[in-house]
Amino acid sequence: MNDKTNKLVHGFRHYLVLSLLVAGLGLLVARAAQLQLFQHEFLQSKGNINYLTVHVSHANRGMILDRHGEPLAVSSPVDSVVADPKSVLREGAFENDIAWNTLAELIDEPVAKIKQKITRNPESEFAYLKRHLDDPERAREVEDLGIPGIQLRREYKRYYPGGPVFGHVVGFTDTDQIGLSGVEKTFNEQLAGTSGRTRVLRDGQGRVIEYVEQLSPTVDGEDVRLSIDARVQYLAFRYLKAAFEKHRADSGSAVILDARTGEILAMVNEPTINPNTRNRAELASVNARNRVVQSIFEPGSAIKPFTIAAALNSGKFLPDSRIDTTPGSFTVGGYPIRDYRNLGLLTVARVLIKSSNVGAAKVAL
Repeated sequence: MNDKTNKLVHGFRHYLVLSLLVAGLGLLVARAAQLQLFQHEFLQSKGNINYLTVHVSHANRGMILDRHGEPLAVSSPVDSVVADPKSVLREGAFENDIAWNTLAELIDEPVAKIKQKITRNPESEFAYLKRHLDDPERAREVEDLGIPGIQLRREYKRYYPGGPVFGHVVGFTDTDQIGLSGVEKTFNEQLAGTSGRTRVLRDGQGRVIEYVEQLSPTVDGEDVRLSIDARVQYLAFRYLKAAFEKHRADSGSAVILDARTGEILAMVNEPTINPNTRNRAELASVNARNRVVQSIFEPGSAIKPFTIAAALNSGKFLPDSRIDTTPGSFTVGGYPIRDYRNLGLLTVARVLIKSSNVGAAKVAL
């Protein structure tokens, strides 16, 4: 093959390679233009699916107040440490041992336990690492670590200013602020409110970069005002506690009512509970029972005014009607009923004044 032929072959190859490169580049440009101009919205929506999540804004639970507006139960804002397992594993955040060891110290949890919570469900987008950090400074330090997929979540923690003094009446909630006893449970729906939900767009590290739309608004809970008078409650608690300890009793209860309206001004029990401790064993024990309204006991002389009132209302008795209680004992259905001594002949009014068991029984019959 002569030199002229070699030059022609070499030139042909050169232009062929160049043409292929130009054609390939043209195809890439054309494809990019197609994706950008004609499929942009489709691809954008596909990408957003991976980073669109629903953010829950917790409602502030309503306060429980005494009759004068003194707070008996309030909710304080606190931060919880949460993780987006899918984001953490995607970003390879476990590689930074120093950051994870620091995080473990700040939230007082072993590193192994933290990683277990994250890897337990790798496709999940939410996992609690630590509920209710009481120290705001620690919460800021956690945020400053900048670990991909680890964030703070604003929540509320229930606090009871009166502690054990109001433990049985007010009751307590669980970690999620759901009422478990007392007023907290009875009026849970009114106090709880409704959490809000917002669709948000997060970046690769799980941080919110855009609020897309509000799905439902946050509605804070309503306050509940009781007939309880905090000052009377404290006095009742103090005197009951003193009597309880003096007599080494198994239990004791006291209720103070307004005789004109029937409103309960104080209701206390011993032993009591402190709802601020969050001690599960204590809150689940027999001491957590409000004995005033949950225990069964004989009403004794407390029922006699109702018996006499019913007798007078019937028209069969007058206040000066006479009842013979001699000889101080009386049998009903085989069970003996006795007075502390033979009170003899009594009027209906004196039956009540002397608290005669025999007289009250005969009036009732």
